[in-house]
Amino acid sequence: MFNLTVPDKKVVKVLPKDYVMCTDEAECIAIAVGRFWAIGEISNIYISADGFLNTLNYLTSLVIPKKIPMRLFISIGRTEEQHYVATELVPKIIRHLKKYDTEGISYKLVK
Repeated sequence: MFNLTVPDKKVVKVLPKDYVMCTDEAECIAIAVGRFWAIGEISNIYISADGFLNTLNYLTSLVIPKKIPMRLFISIGRTEEQHYVATELVPKIIRHLKKYDTEGISYKLVK
C-alpha cells in the first residue's frame, strides 16, 4: 500500500511509518491517480479536514467520474476557530459525494 500525506497534528497519530509527504493535497491526489493508472495500486491519503476541502475539484472532476479508487483518511474534530467550519462540513460533504461514487473512494474520519 502506498501512503501519501500532508500531515496535521491529528492525522499523524494514524500515519504509517512509510509515507510520502506532499506539498499540498492536490499533489496527493495526482500521485494517487498516476499510480493507479500506471500500476493499478490503490493509495492511502492522510489529510486534514481543511485539506479535504482543497481536493474537492479533483475528486469531483477526475477521481469520481473516472472511478479511481483510493482511501482517504481525514482528520476532523479540531476546535480552533480556523478549523471549526471544515470539521463541521466534511461529514456532510462525504455523504453527498457517496451519492455519485458508490465504489471508488473509501473515507475514514480520524478524530
